[in-house]
Amino acid sequence: MFQRLSFSLAILALCATPLFAQQAKVDEAAKAAAWPMARGNETSTGAIEKSIGDKFEIDWEFKYPKGAFESSPIIASHEGKPTIFTSGIDVNVKGKLFSIDLETGKSNWDFEIEEGFVSSPAWRDGRIFVGDMIGMIYCVDAANGKALWTYETQGEISSGGNFFKSLVLFGSQDAKLYALERETGELKWAHSVDDQIQCGATVAGNRCFLAGCDSKLHVIGLDDGKEVSTVEIGSPTGTTAAAVGDDVYFGTEQGTFFSINFQTPEVNWRWEEPAGATSVRSSASVTNDHLVFGARNRKINCLDPKTGTLKWSTTVKAKVDGSPIIAGDRVYVGSTDGRFYTLNLEDGKVIWQTQFNGAILGSPAIIGGKLPRLVVATERGTVYCLKPAE
Repeated sequence: MFQRLSFSLAILALCATPLFAQQAKVDEAAKAAAWPMARGNETSTGAIEKSIGDKFEIDWEFKYPKGAFESSPIIASHEGKPTIFTSGIDVNVKGKLFSIDLETGKSNWDFEIEEGFVSSPAWRDGRIFVGDMIGMIYCVDAANGKALWTYETQGEISSGGNFFKSLVLFGSQDAKLYALERETGELKWAHSVDDQIQCGATVAGNRCFLAGCDSKLHVIGLDDGKEVSTVEIGSPTGTTAAAVGDDVYFGTEQGTFFSINFQTPEVNWRWEEPAGATSVRSSASVTNDHLVFGARNRKINCLDPKTGTLKWSTTVKAKVDGSPIIAGDRVYVGSTDGRFYTLNLEDGKVIWQTQFNGAILGSPAIIGGKLPRLVVATERGTVYCLKPAE
């Protein structure tokens, strides 16, 4: 399959007071969404409380002719119905944002632009926010696919947006984090760092976390866009940090995985692959007791988030650039050869696997309840909707 034109991914942020040990609270509007952004929530933990199954079967497939999905799909409620939103790029480097009915797999609408989408969409209050390859940020009406406003940055938007109060946040490869008013697209503030921003901005309380291409973790105050602190991490990264309590977790291109206390700020622990350095392009899924991420040496690793001790490591057949999600006692994750896995969270054993068409480079999306589903998008332009086989 074709590659991103500006794929410079050779390298490719929780609150001050009060502190909390669980994920940050979301506003009432966000609660209507099942998986409203690429890593599930503002704190980017990529985890939900309950598993929806071990084995799955394909409910339906959605095809993007001559297109590719390099980003992560999301699931939100539209007019009371669960809806998938996913963005991609075709062979002519044009982009499309799709709205797909979760139950039927039928397209509600698509929104086409002249440049491709490689960032993941994010949903809030009936609007979809997504950035394109030349740096344009779009706000699109989730009901009809019409653009409500646009904002132009000076570099590619590689990852999904996040939210703080009335703001939507996007990092750009022009080395700035932008805070825009969700209603109007008006710039509230922009914060500059020393190199490209390819990761998603992680939000908890009034703090944002960026682990960037400038080999630093940035802690940014969201009320004014000012830098609170930085921590040197020794290597660039394009992964999105996960935040739990006072700590943030992420891996780097050098293969080091960090836990950093943002309050101090200082490194709690760092973990390195015993067999030697390998790039980590997979964003971690984190609970109080487990931290799971993939690596380019074909391994899926689980660490103790408190100590950094390796709990287990499972080797699969291809690189794991995609980001896992933890659901109860199960892990769901895809790899670059198109295989998709269910793993036991406690010991890493493969419970089930299936083969899809195309590399899985993003995170799956998940929804529980009356219509439990996993949604996976591949680099060969297919969205797979999986339902529990049991």
